[in-house]
Parts: sequence; structure tokens; C-alpha cells
Amino acid sequence: MVSGIARTLKLAYDGRLQPQGCFRPVFRSIFKKGSARDLCFFLSRAENWPRDEGRLDLKVFFLSSFRALPAIILPVFIIGGIYMGYQTPTESAATAVVYSLIVGVFVYREIKPGDIARIVIDSAKSSAMILFILATSQAFAWLFTFSGIARSLTQTVIGMNLGAGMFCFVVAVILLVFGTFLEGIATCVLLVPVLWPIAKSLEINVIHFGMIVCIANVIGTMTPPVAVNIFAANSVTGLKMGQIARGETPFFLGYTSVFFLTVFVPWFSTFFLK
Repeated sequence: MVSGIARTLKLAYDGRLQPQGCFRPVFRSIFKKGSARDLCFFLSRAENWPRDEGRLDLKVFFLSSFRALPAIILPVFIIGGIYMGYQTPTESAATAVVYSLIVGVFVYREIKPGDIARIVIDSAKSSAMILFILATSQAFAWLFTFSGIARSLTQTVIGMNLGAGMFCFVVAVILLVFGTFLEGIATCVLLVPVLWPIAKSLEINVIHFGMIVCIANVIGTMTPPVAVNIFAANSVTGLKMGQIARGETPFFLGYTSVFFLTVFVPWFSTFFLK
């Protein structure tokens, strides 16, 4: 949404983009989750992860699935509400919190009234840490703007006279570098307004360009020093930052591979439009 606003495009009202908006994340997830699944399988063999040697009991399987159903449908509310246009990501997050509280208290009965205060305090601590990181990122965005780094970088890209493919590659690298210092919204607001006109002049599909921006911002959440996902994992698990960074490296490489596949093969972003 921020990328669309920065490009001053009415994406939400373009009928051609509705199927793309619904099915593109599913298709992209097949590749991302498929690579993550294969990586987990390889690591489980290489590191000899514990596994259950017992036979599958279908009765237990269906009973467990039924009991887990209230929790399983939570992502449906979150993702469905966003992509169907009923809720913003922030509103979906609030809905998920309320739904989880109701299910935890009245369905699974694992949350007691006395636990709510502790949960709120722990959530406030985690949120404060992440919000401080985002505030620091905004300071970096101001620095890049005030110093003219972003404008100079854009002029350099224009002076290269690149073709569409190499331009997408250079933009991908720039976004990955900026993603290590800036939060995703700051990156969109800072770079998209100056990069999109160049992409448009090269006849780069708007969905393809948007995919490059969005996935690069997600990868930026995994790369220090402004690695929101790593800090969030640290607050939840209590593991050291170095442990989390080492553990995420294989998945980061897999995610980056899918990203550059998207950069060089526009079909993965635009085939639903056809």
C-alpha cells in the first residue's frame, strides 16, 4: 500500500489487479515455503533432529486437527481480511489479538484472567523495543534525504543507461543495501518516488516493480543492524542475536534466491494478469 501511494497509483481500484492481489501471494508462497520445507528436511537429516517413530493414528490425527481448528483459522482471518480489502494490516493484527484472547480464555482455557496483565506487560516490552528500532530507522531516512545520498544514487543509476533487466537488478541491490539501515516504509517513501518513473520509462510492469520493492523490504527485516524480525525473535525466544542470525542464514539465502528469481523472471509476478 505504501509503495502504491508513493507511486501515486490507484492500485486498489484497478480491476486488473484484483486477481493478482489475491493469487500472487499464494503463488509466491509456494516457492518460498517450498524452499524452506526442503531446507528443513536437509537440516533435519544433517543435524539428526528428533522425530516420532510411531505410526500415524488417523483417529488421533483428526481429533487433534479438530481441536486445533480455532487456532488454525486465525491466519485465514488475518490474510483474508487484508487481501480482500476488509482490513489494513494493523487492523488485522488487532483483530488477531482479540480473537486469540477469546480462544485462549474460553476455548482452550489456557489463559487465566490473572495472566492477562503479565501478557500485556510482556507485549509492551517487545513492542517498545521494535518501535525504538523503527524510530532509529526514520532518523537514518532523514539523514539519507538531508545529505542527498538518495538523490545522488538515483542520478548515478540514470547515468548508467541500463536496460530493463539490469535496472531491476541494480534496484534490487540498492533496496537490499538500504534495507539493512531503513525500515520498509521509510525505504518506500524515500526511493520509490524517484525510481518508479525510471522503471516506467523502461516499460517495466508495475506489479513486477512492486514485487521487487516488497520482497526486498521483507529481506531487510532479516538483515542487521535494523533487523526487526531478529529483534522480535530475540524478545520471544530469549536467544542471543548471534544465535538467531546464524540459524536464519540458510533460510535467508533461500529467500534471497527466490527474490532474485523474481527479479530476473518477471513472469513469476505478472502471469496472473495474463
